[in-house]
Amino acid sequence: MKIVSRPFLSVSLVAALSACAPAPETLFADGKAAFEAHEYRTAWILLEQALDQRPNNTEMQFLLVESLLKLGDGERANLNLREISPEMRDQERFRLFQAEADVLRGRFDEALAGIENMERASAHRLRALAHIGKRDMESAVESFESGMKLEPASPLLLATYARFEFERGNWNIVDELSSEALELEPQLIDALLIRAELLQRRNELPQSLAAFERVIAIHGSNFEARLGKARVLAEMGMGQEALEIAKRLQAELPDSPEVAAIRAGVAAQSADWETVRTTLQPFERNLPQMPDAAILYAEALIELGLPGQAVIYLATQFEQQPSWRKLRVLYATALSESGNPNDADAVLSPLAARPDAAPDELRLAAEIADRVGASDAARLDRRSEAPTPEWVGGQIAQADRALRNRQWVQAETAYLGIIERLGPSNAMVLNNLAFAQGELGKTEQALESALAAAQLAPTNASILDTAGTLLIANGQSARGIEMLREAEKLAPDNPAIKRHLAEAEAT
Repeated sequence: MKIVSRPFLSVSLVAALSACAPAPETLFADGKAAFEAHEYRTAWILLEQALDQRPNNTEMQFLLVESLLKLGDGERANLNLREISPEMRDQERFRLFQAEADVLRGRFDEALAGIENMERASAHRLRALAHIGKRDMESAVESFESGMKLEPASPLLLATYARFEFERGNWNIVDELSSEALELEPQLIDALLIRAELLQRRNELPQSLAAFERVIAIHGSNFEARLGKARVLAEMGMGQEALEIAKRLQAELPDSPEVAAIRAGVAAQSADWETVRTTLQPFERNLPQMPDAAILYAEALIELGLPGQAVIYLATQFEQQPSWRKLRVLYATALSESGNPNDADAVLSPLAARPDAAPDELRLAAEIADRVGASDAARLDRRSEAPTPEWVGGQIAQADRALRNRQWVQAETAYLGIIERLGPSNAMVLNNLAFAQGELGKTEQALESALAAAQLAPTNASILDTAGTLLIANGQSARGIEMLREAEKLAPDNPAIKRHLAEAEAT
């Protein structure tokens, strides 16, 4: 359960608060308002100011502790809990706060002892977190399940359980738990964040982006939501927008490996491998826990002529995720280029044997097989020139997925790869290529693709819609409107075609 640190308030704001010295009641009210708005650092500063004037006010003390716990600052929360009067320490609220502070401080046995026999969902949640800290996953699950049996249901426990299962890769369970949490509390940030990350993991990028933006609408300075938004934008090929967010995040948290990974990913999109390397190099110790960044770093090392160093990072990741196709190819490449062709052959052979092996995978397998003197080198080379139905199906699925995710560059590359292998014979492939090229601003190429698709499928309304829209964008309005009218005749109930035609006729 990772806690991300956030920046402190500016010195000027703290000074202003000190200079004004409002009444403690005003500071307390403002602190509560800041807490409700998820501005926990602001709440912390305001409440400390209030407590300077009312040092024994229990409600101020408890809200200050809760603000610090929300910030993940267990040490400071623990120090402030010591200031609360001894007669309050048997209260459940105090014991729960102390247990949470102990979890954040890594004092897991103390946390468990402090809430022993407490039958509340929040106590079961903290027990689960303590067991996770002790690497006792079985007991953690038991604690989560016990908490779920209590009434009323706890949205925060459900969201924490969802995070736990997310880190274990149990996506269906994450889906159920996060959905249930959001039904109970639609604006629970913990649940919204895990939902957004789940959608990203499922490669539903527009939906993931919308989920992160929903969190930002609730809490504009939320670091994790802005980080997630930047990550999704980068994955969608919107590198400049991702970099703008990453620069702001880096200013707030200069030593964040997650922010560095976003910047490196954007650099990789333009094959700037030296920037990838220099950006990730300061975070080498973090890479084993960041598979995507570790593989990106290794790819940069290969591209920069350092395959031996790449092997170190790829070997660790390959041991944990041998089914990751790109990882297997990179690992085989690094092994081969660092003088270990036999090991490379052993790594790549299972992939090359698959009926959906890609041409570049087969060419690499052929090169490695030739180096080790294997008899199937020539056969692998021939296979690389003869795409199988399995490869074609997989490539179309990959291209269509990129199109749905608005990954226009990836979609264009995938569709062009299909056409390169099969020729311009599939109308829908040409139509989808035209759509991606249009989104990339390549209007002339897009129109050429769209007209080729329309020639192959002159009675397909969607294809005529694409071609008509692109004709208008290229200044051929009369022909474009004619094609849109024909599309409307073929699909009179299609609202998108109706809208496109109405817009064209209105201009």
